[in-house]
Amino acid sequence: AGGQPREAADTHPPSAPGGANMAYFSRVHFRVVAHTHHGEVVYVVGDSPSLGCWEPLQGVPLETDPASYPRWCTRSPLSLPAGAGPVEYKYVLVSAATGEVKGWEGIDGNRILHPSGAEVVVDDVMHEQP
Repeated sequence: AGGQPREAADTHPPSAPGGANMAYFSRVHFRVVAHTHHGEVVYVVGDSPSLGCWEPLQGVPLETDPASYPRWCTRSPLSLPAGAGPVEYKYVLVSAATGEVKGWEGIDGNRILHPSGAEVVVDDVMHEQP
C-alpha cells in the first residue's frame, strides 16, 4: 500500500491560554522499497523545509543495510507540522560518491502526506524511472 501513512498513535493539539491551539508536530518515519545500483542512495525530498524544499541534496538520505535491502528507512523520525495541510514529496536516487542526482522516481505528480497524530509511518514502493 504505497503512500498510505499508518498512524501509530492519535493525539490532539494542546490548547494554549485563551483556548488557541498551539502548533504541534507528527514524528514521521519514511520506509520505502527501492531497488538501487551499487553506490546509489535514496533521498526523500519535498516541499517542506524538513524535506529540503525540493532541493535533492537538502532532502533526507535514507539508510539500508544488507539484511534489510531493498527497504530504505529514515535513521530517525522527521518532525512535520500535524494538521497544517498536505506535504508533497518524492524519492530521488543520488550518487553517494559524487552527490549527483541519478533520477527522480518515475511517477506523475507528487506523493501526498497528511501528517496527523504523534507518530506516522509511511510505507512506499519507489517507482522506476520511465
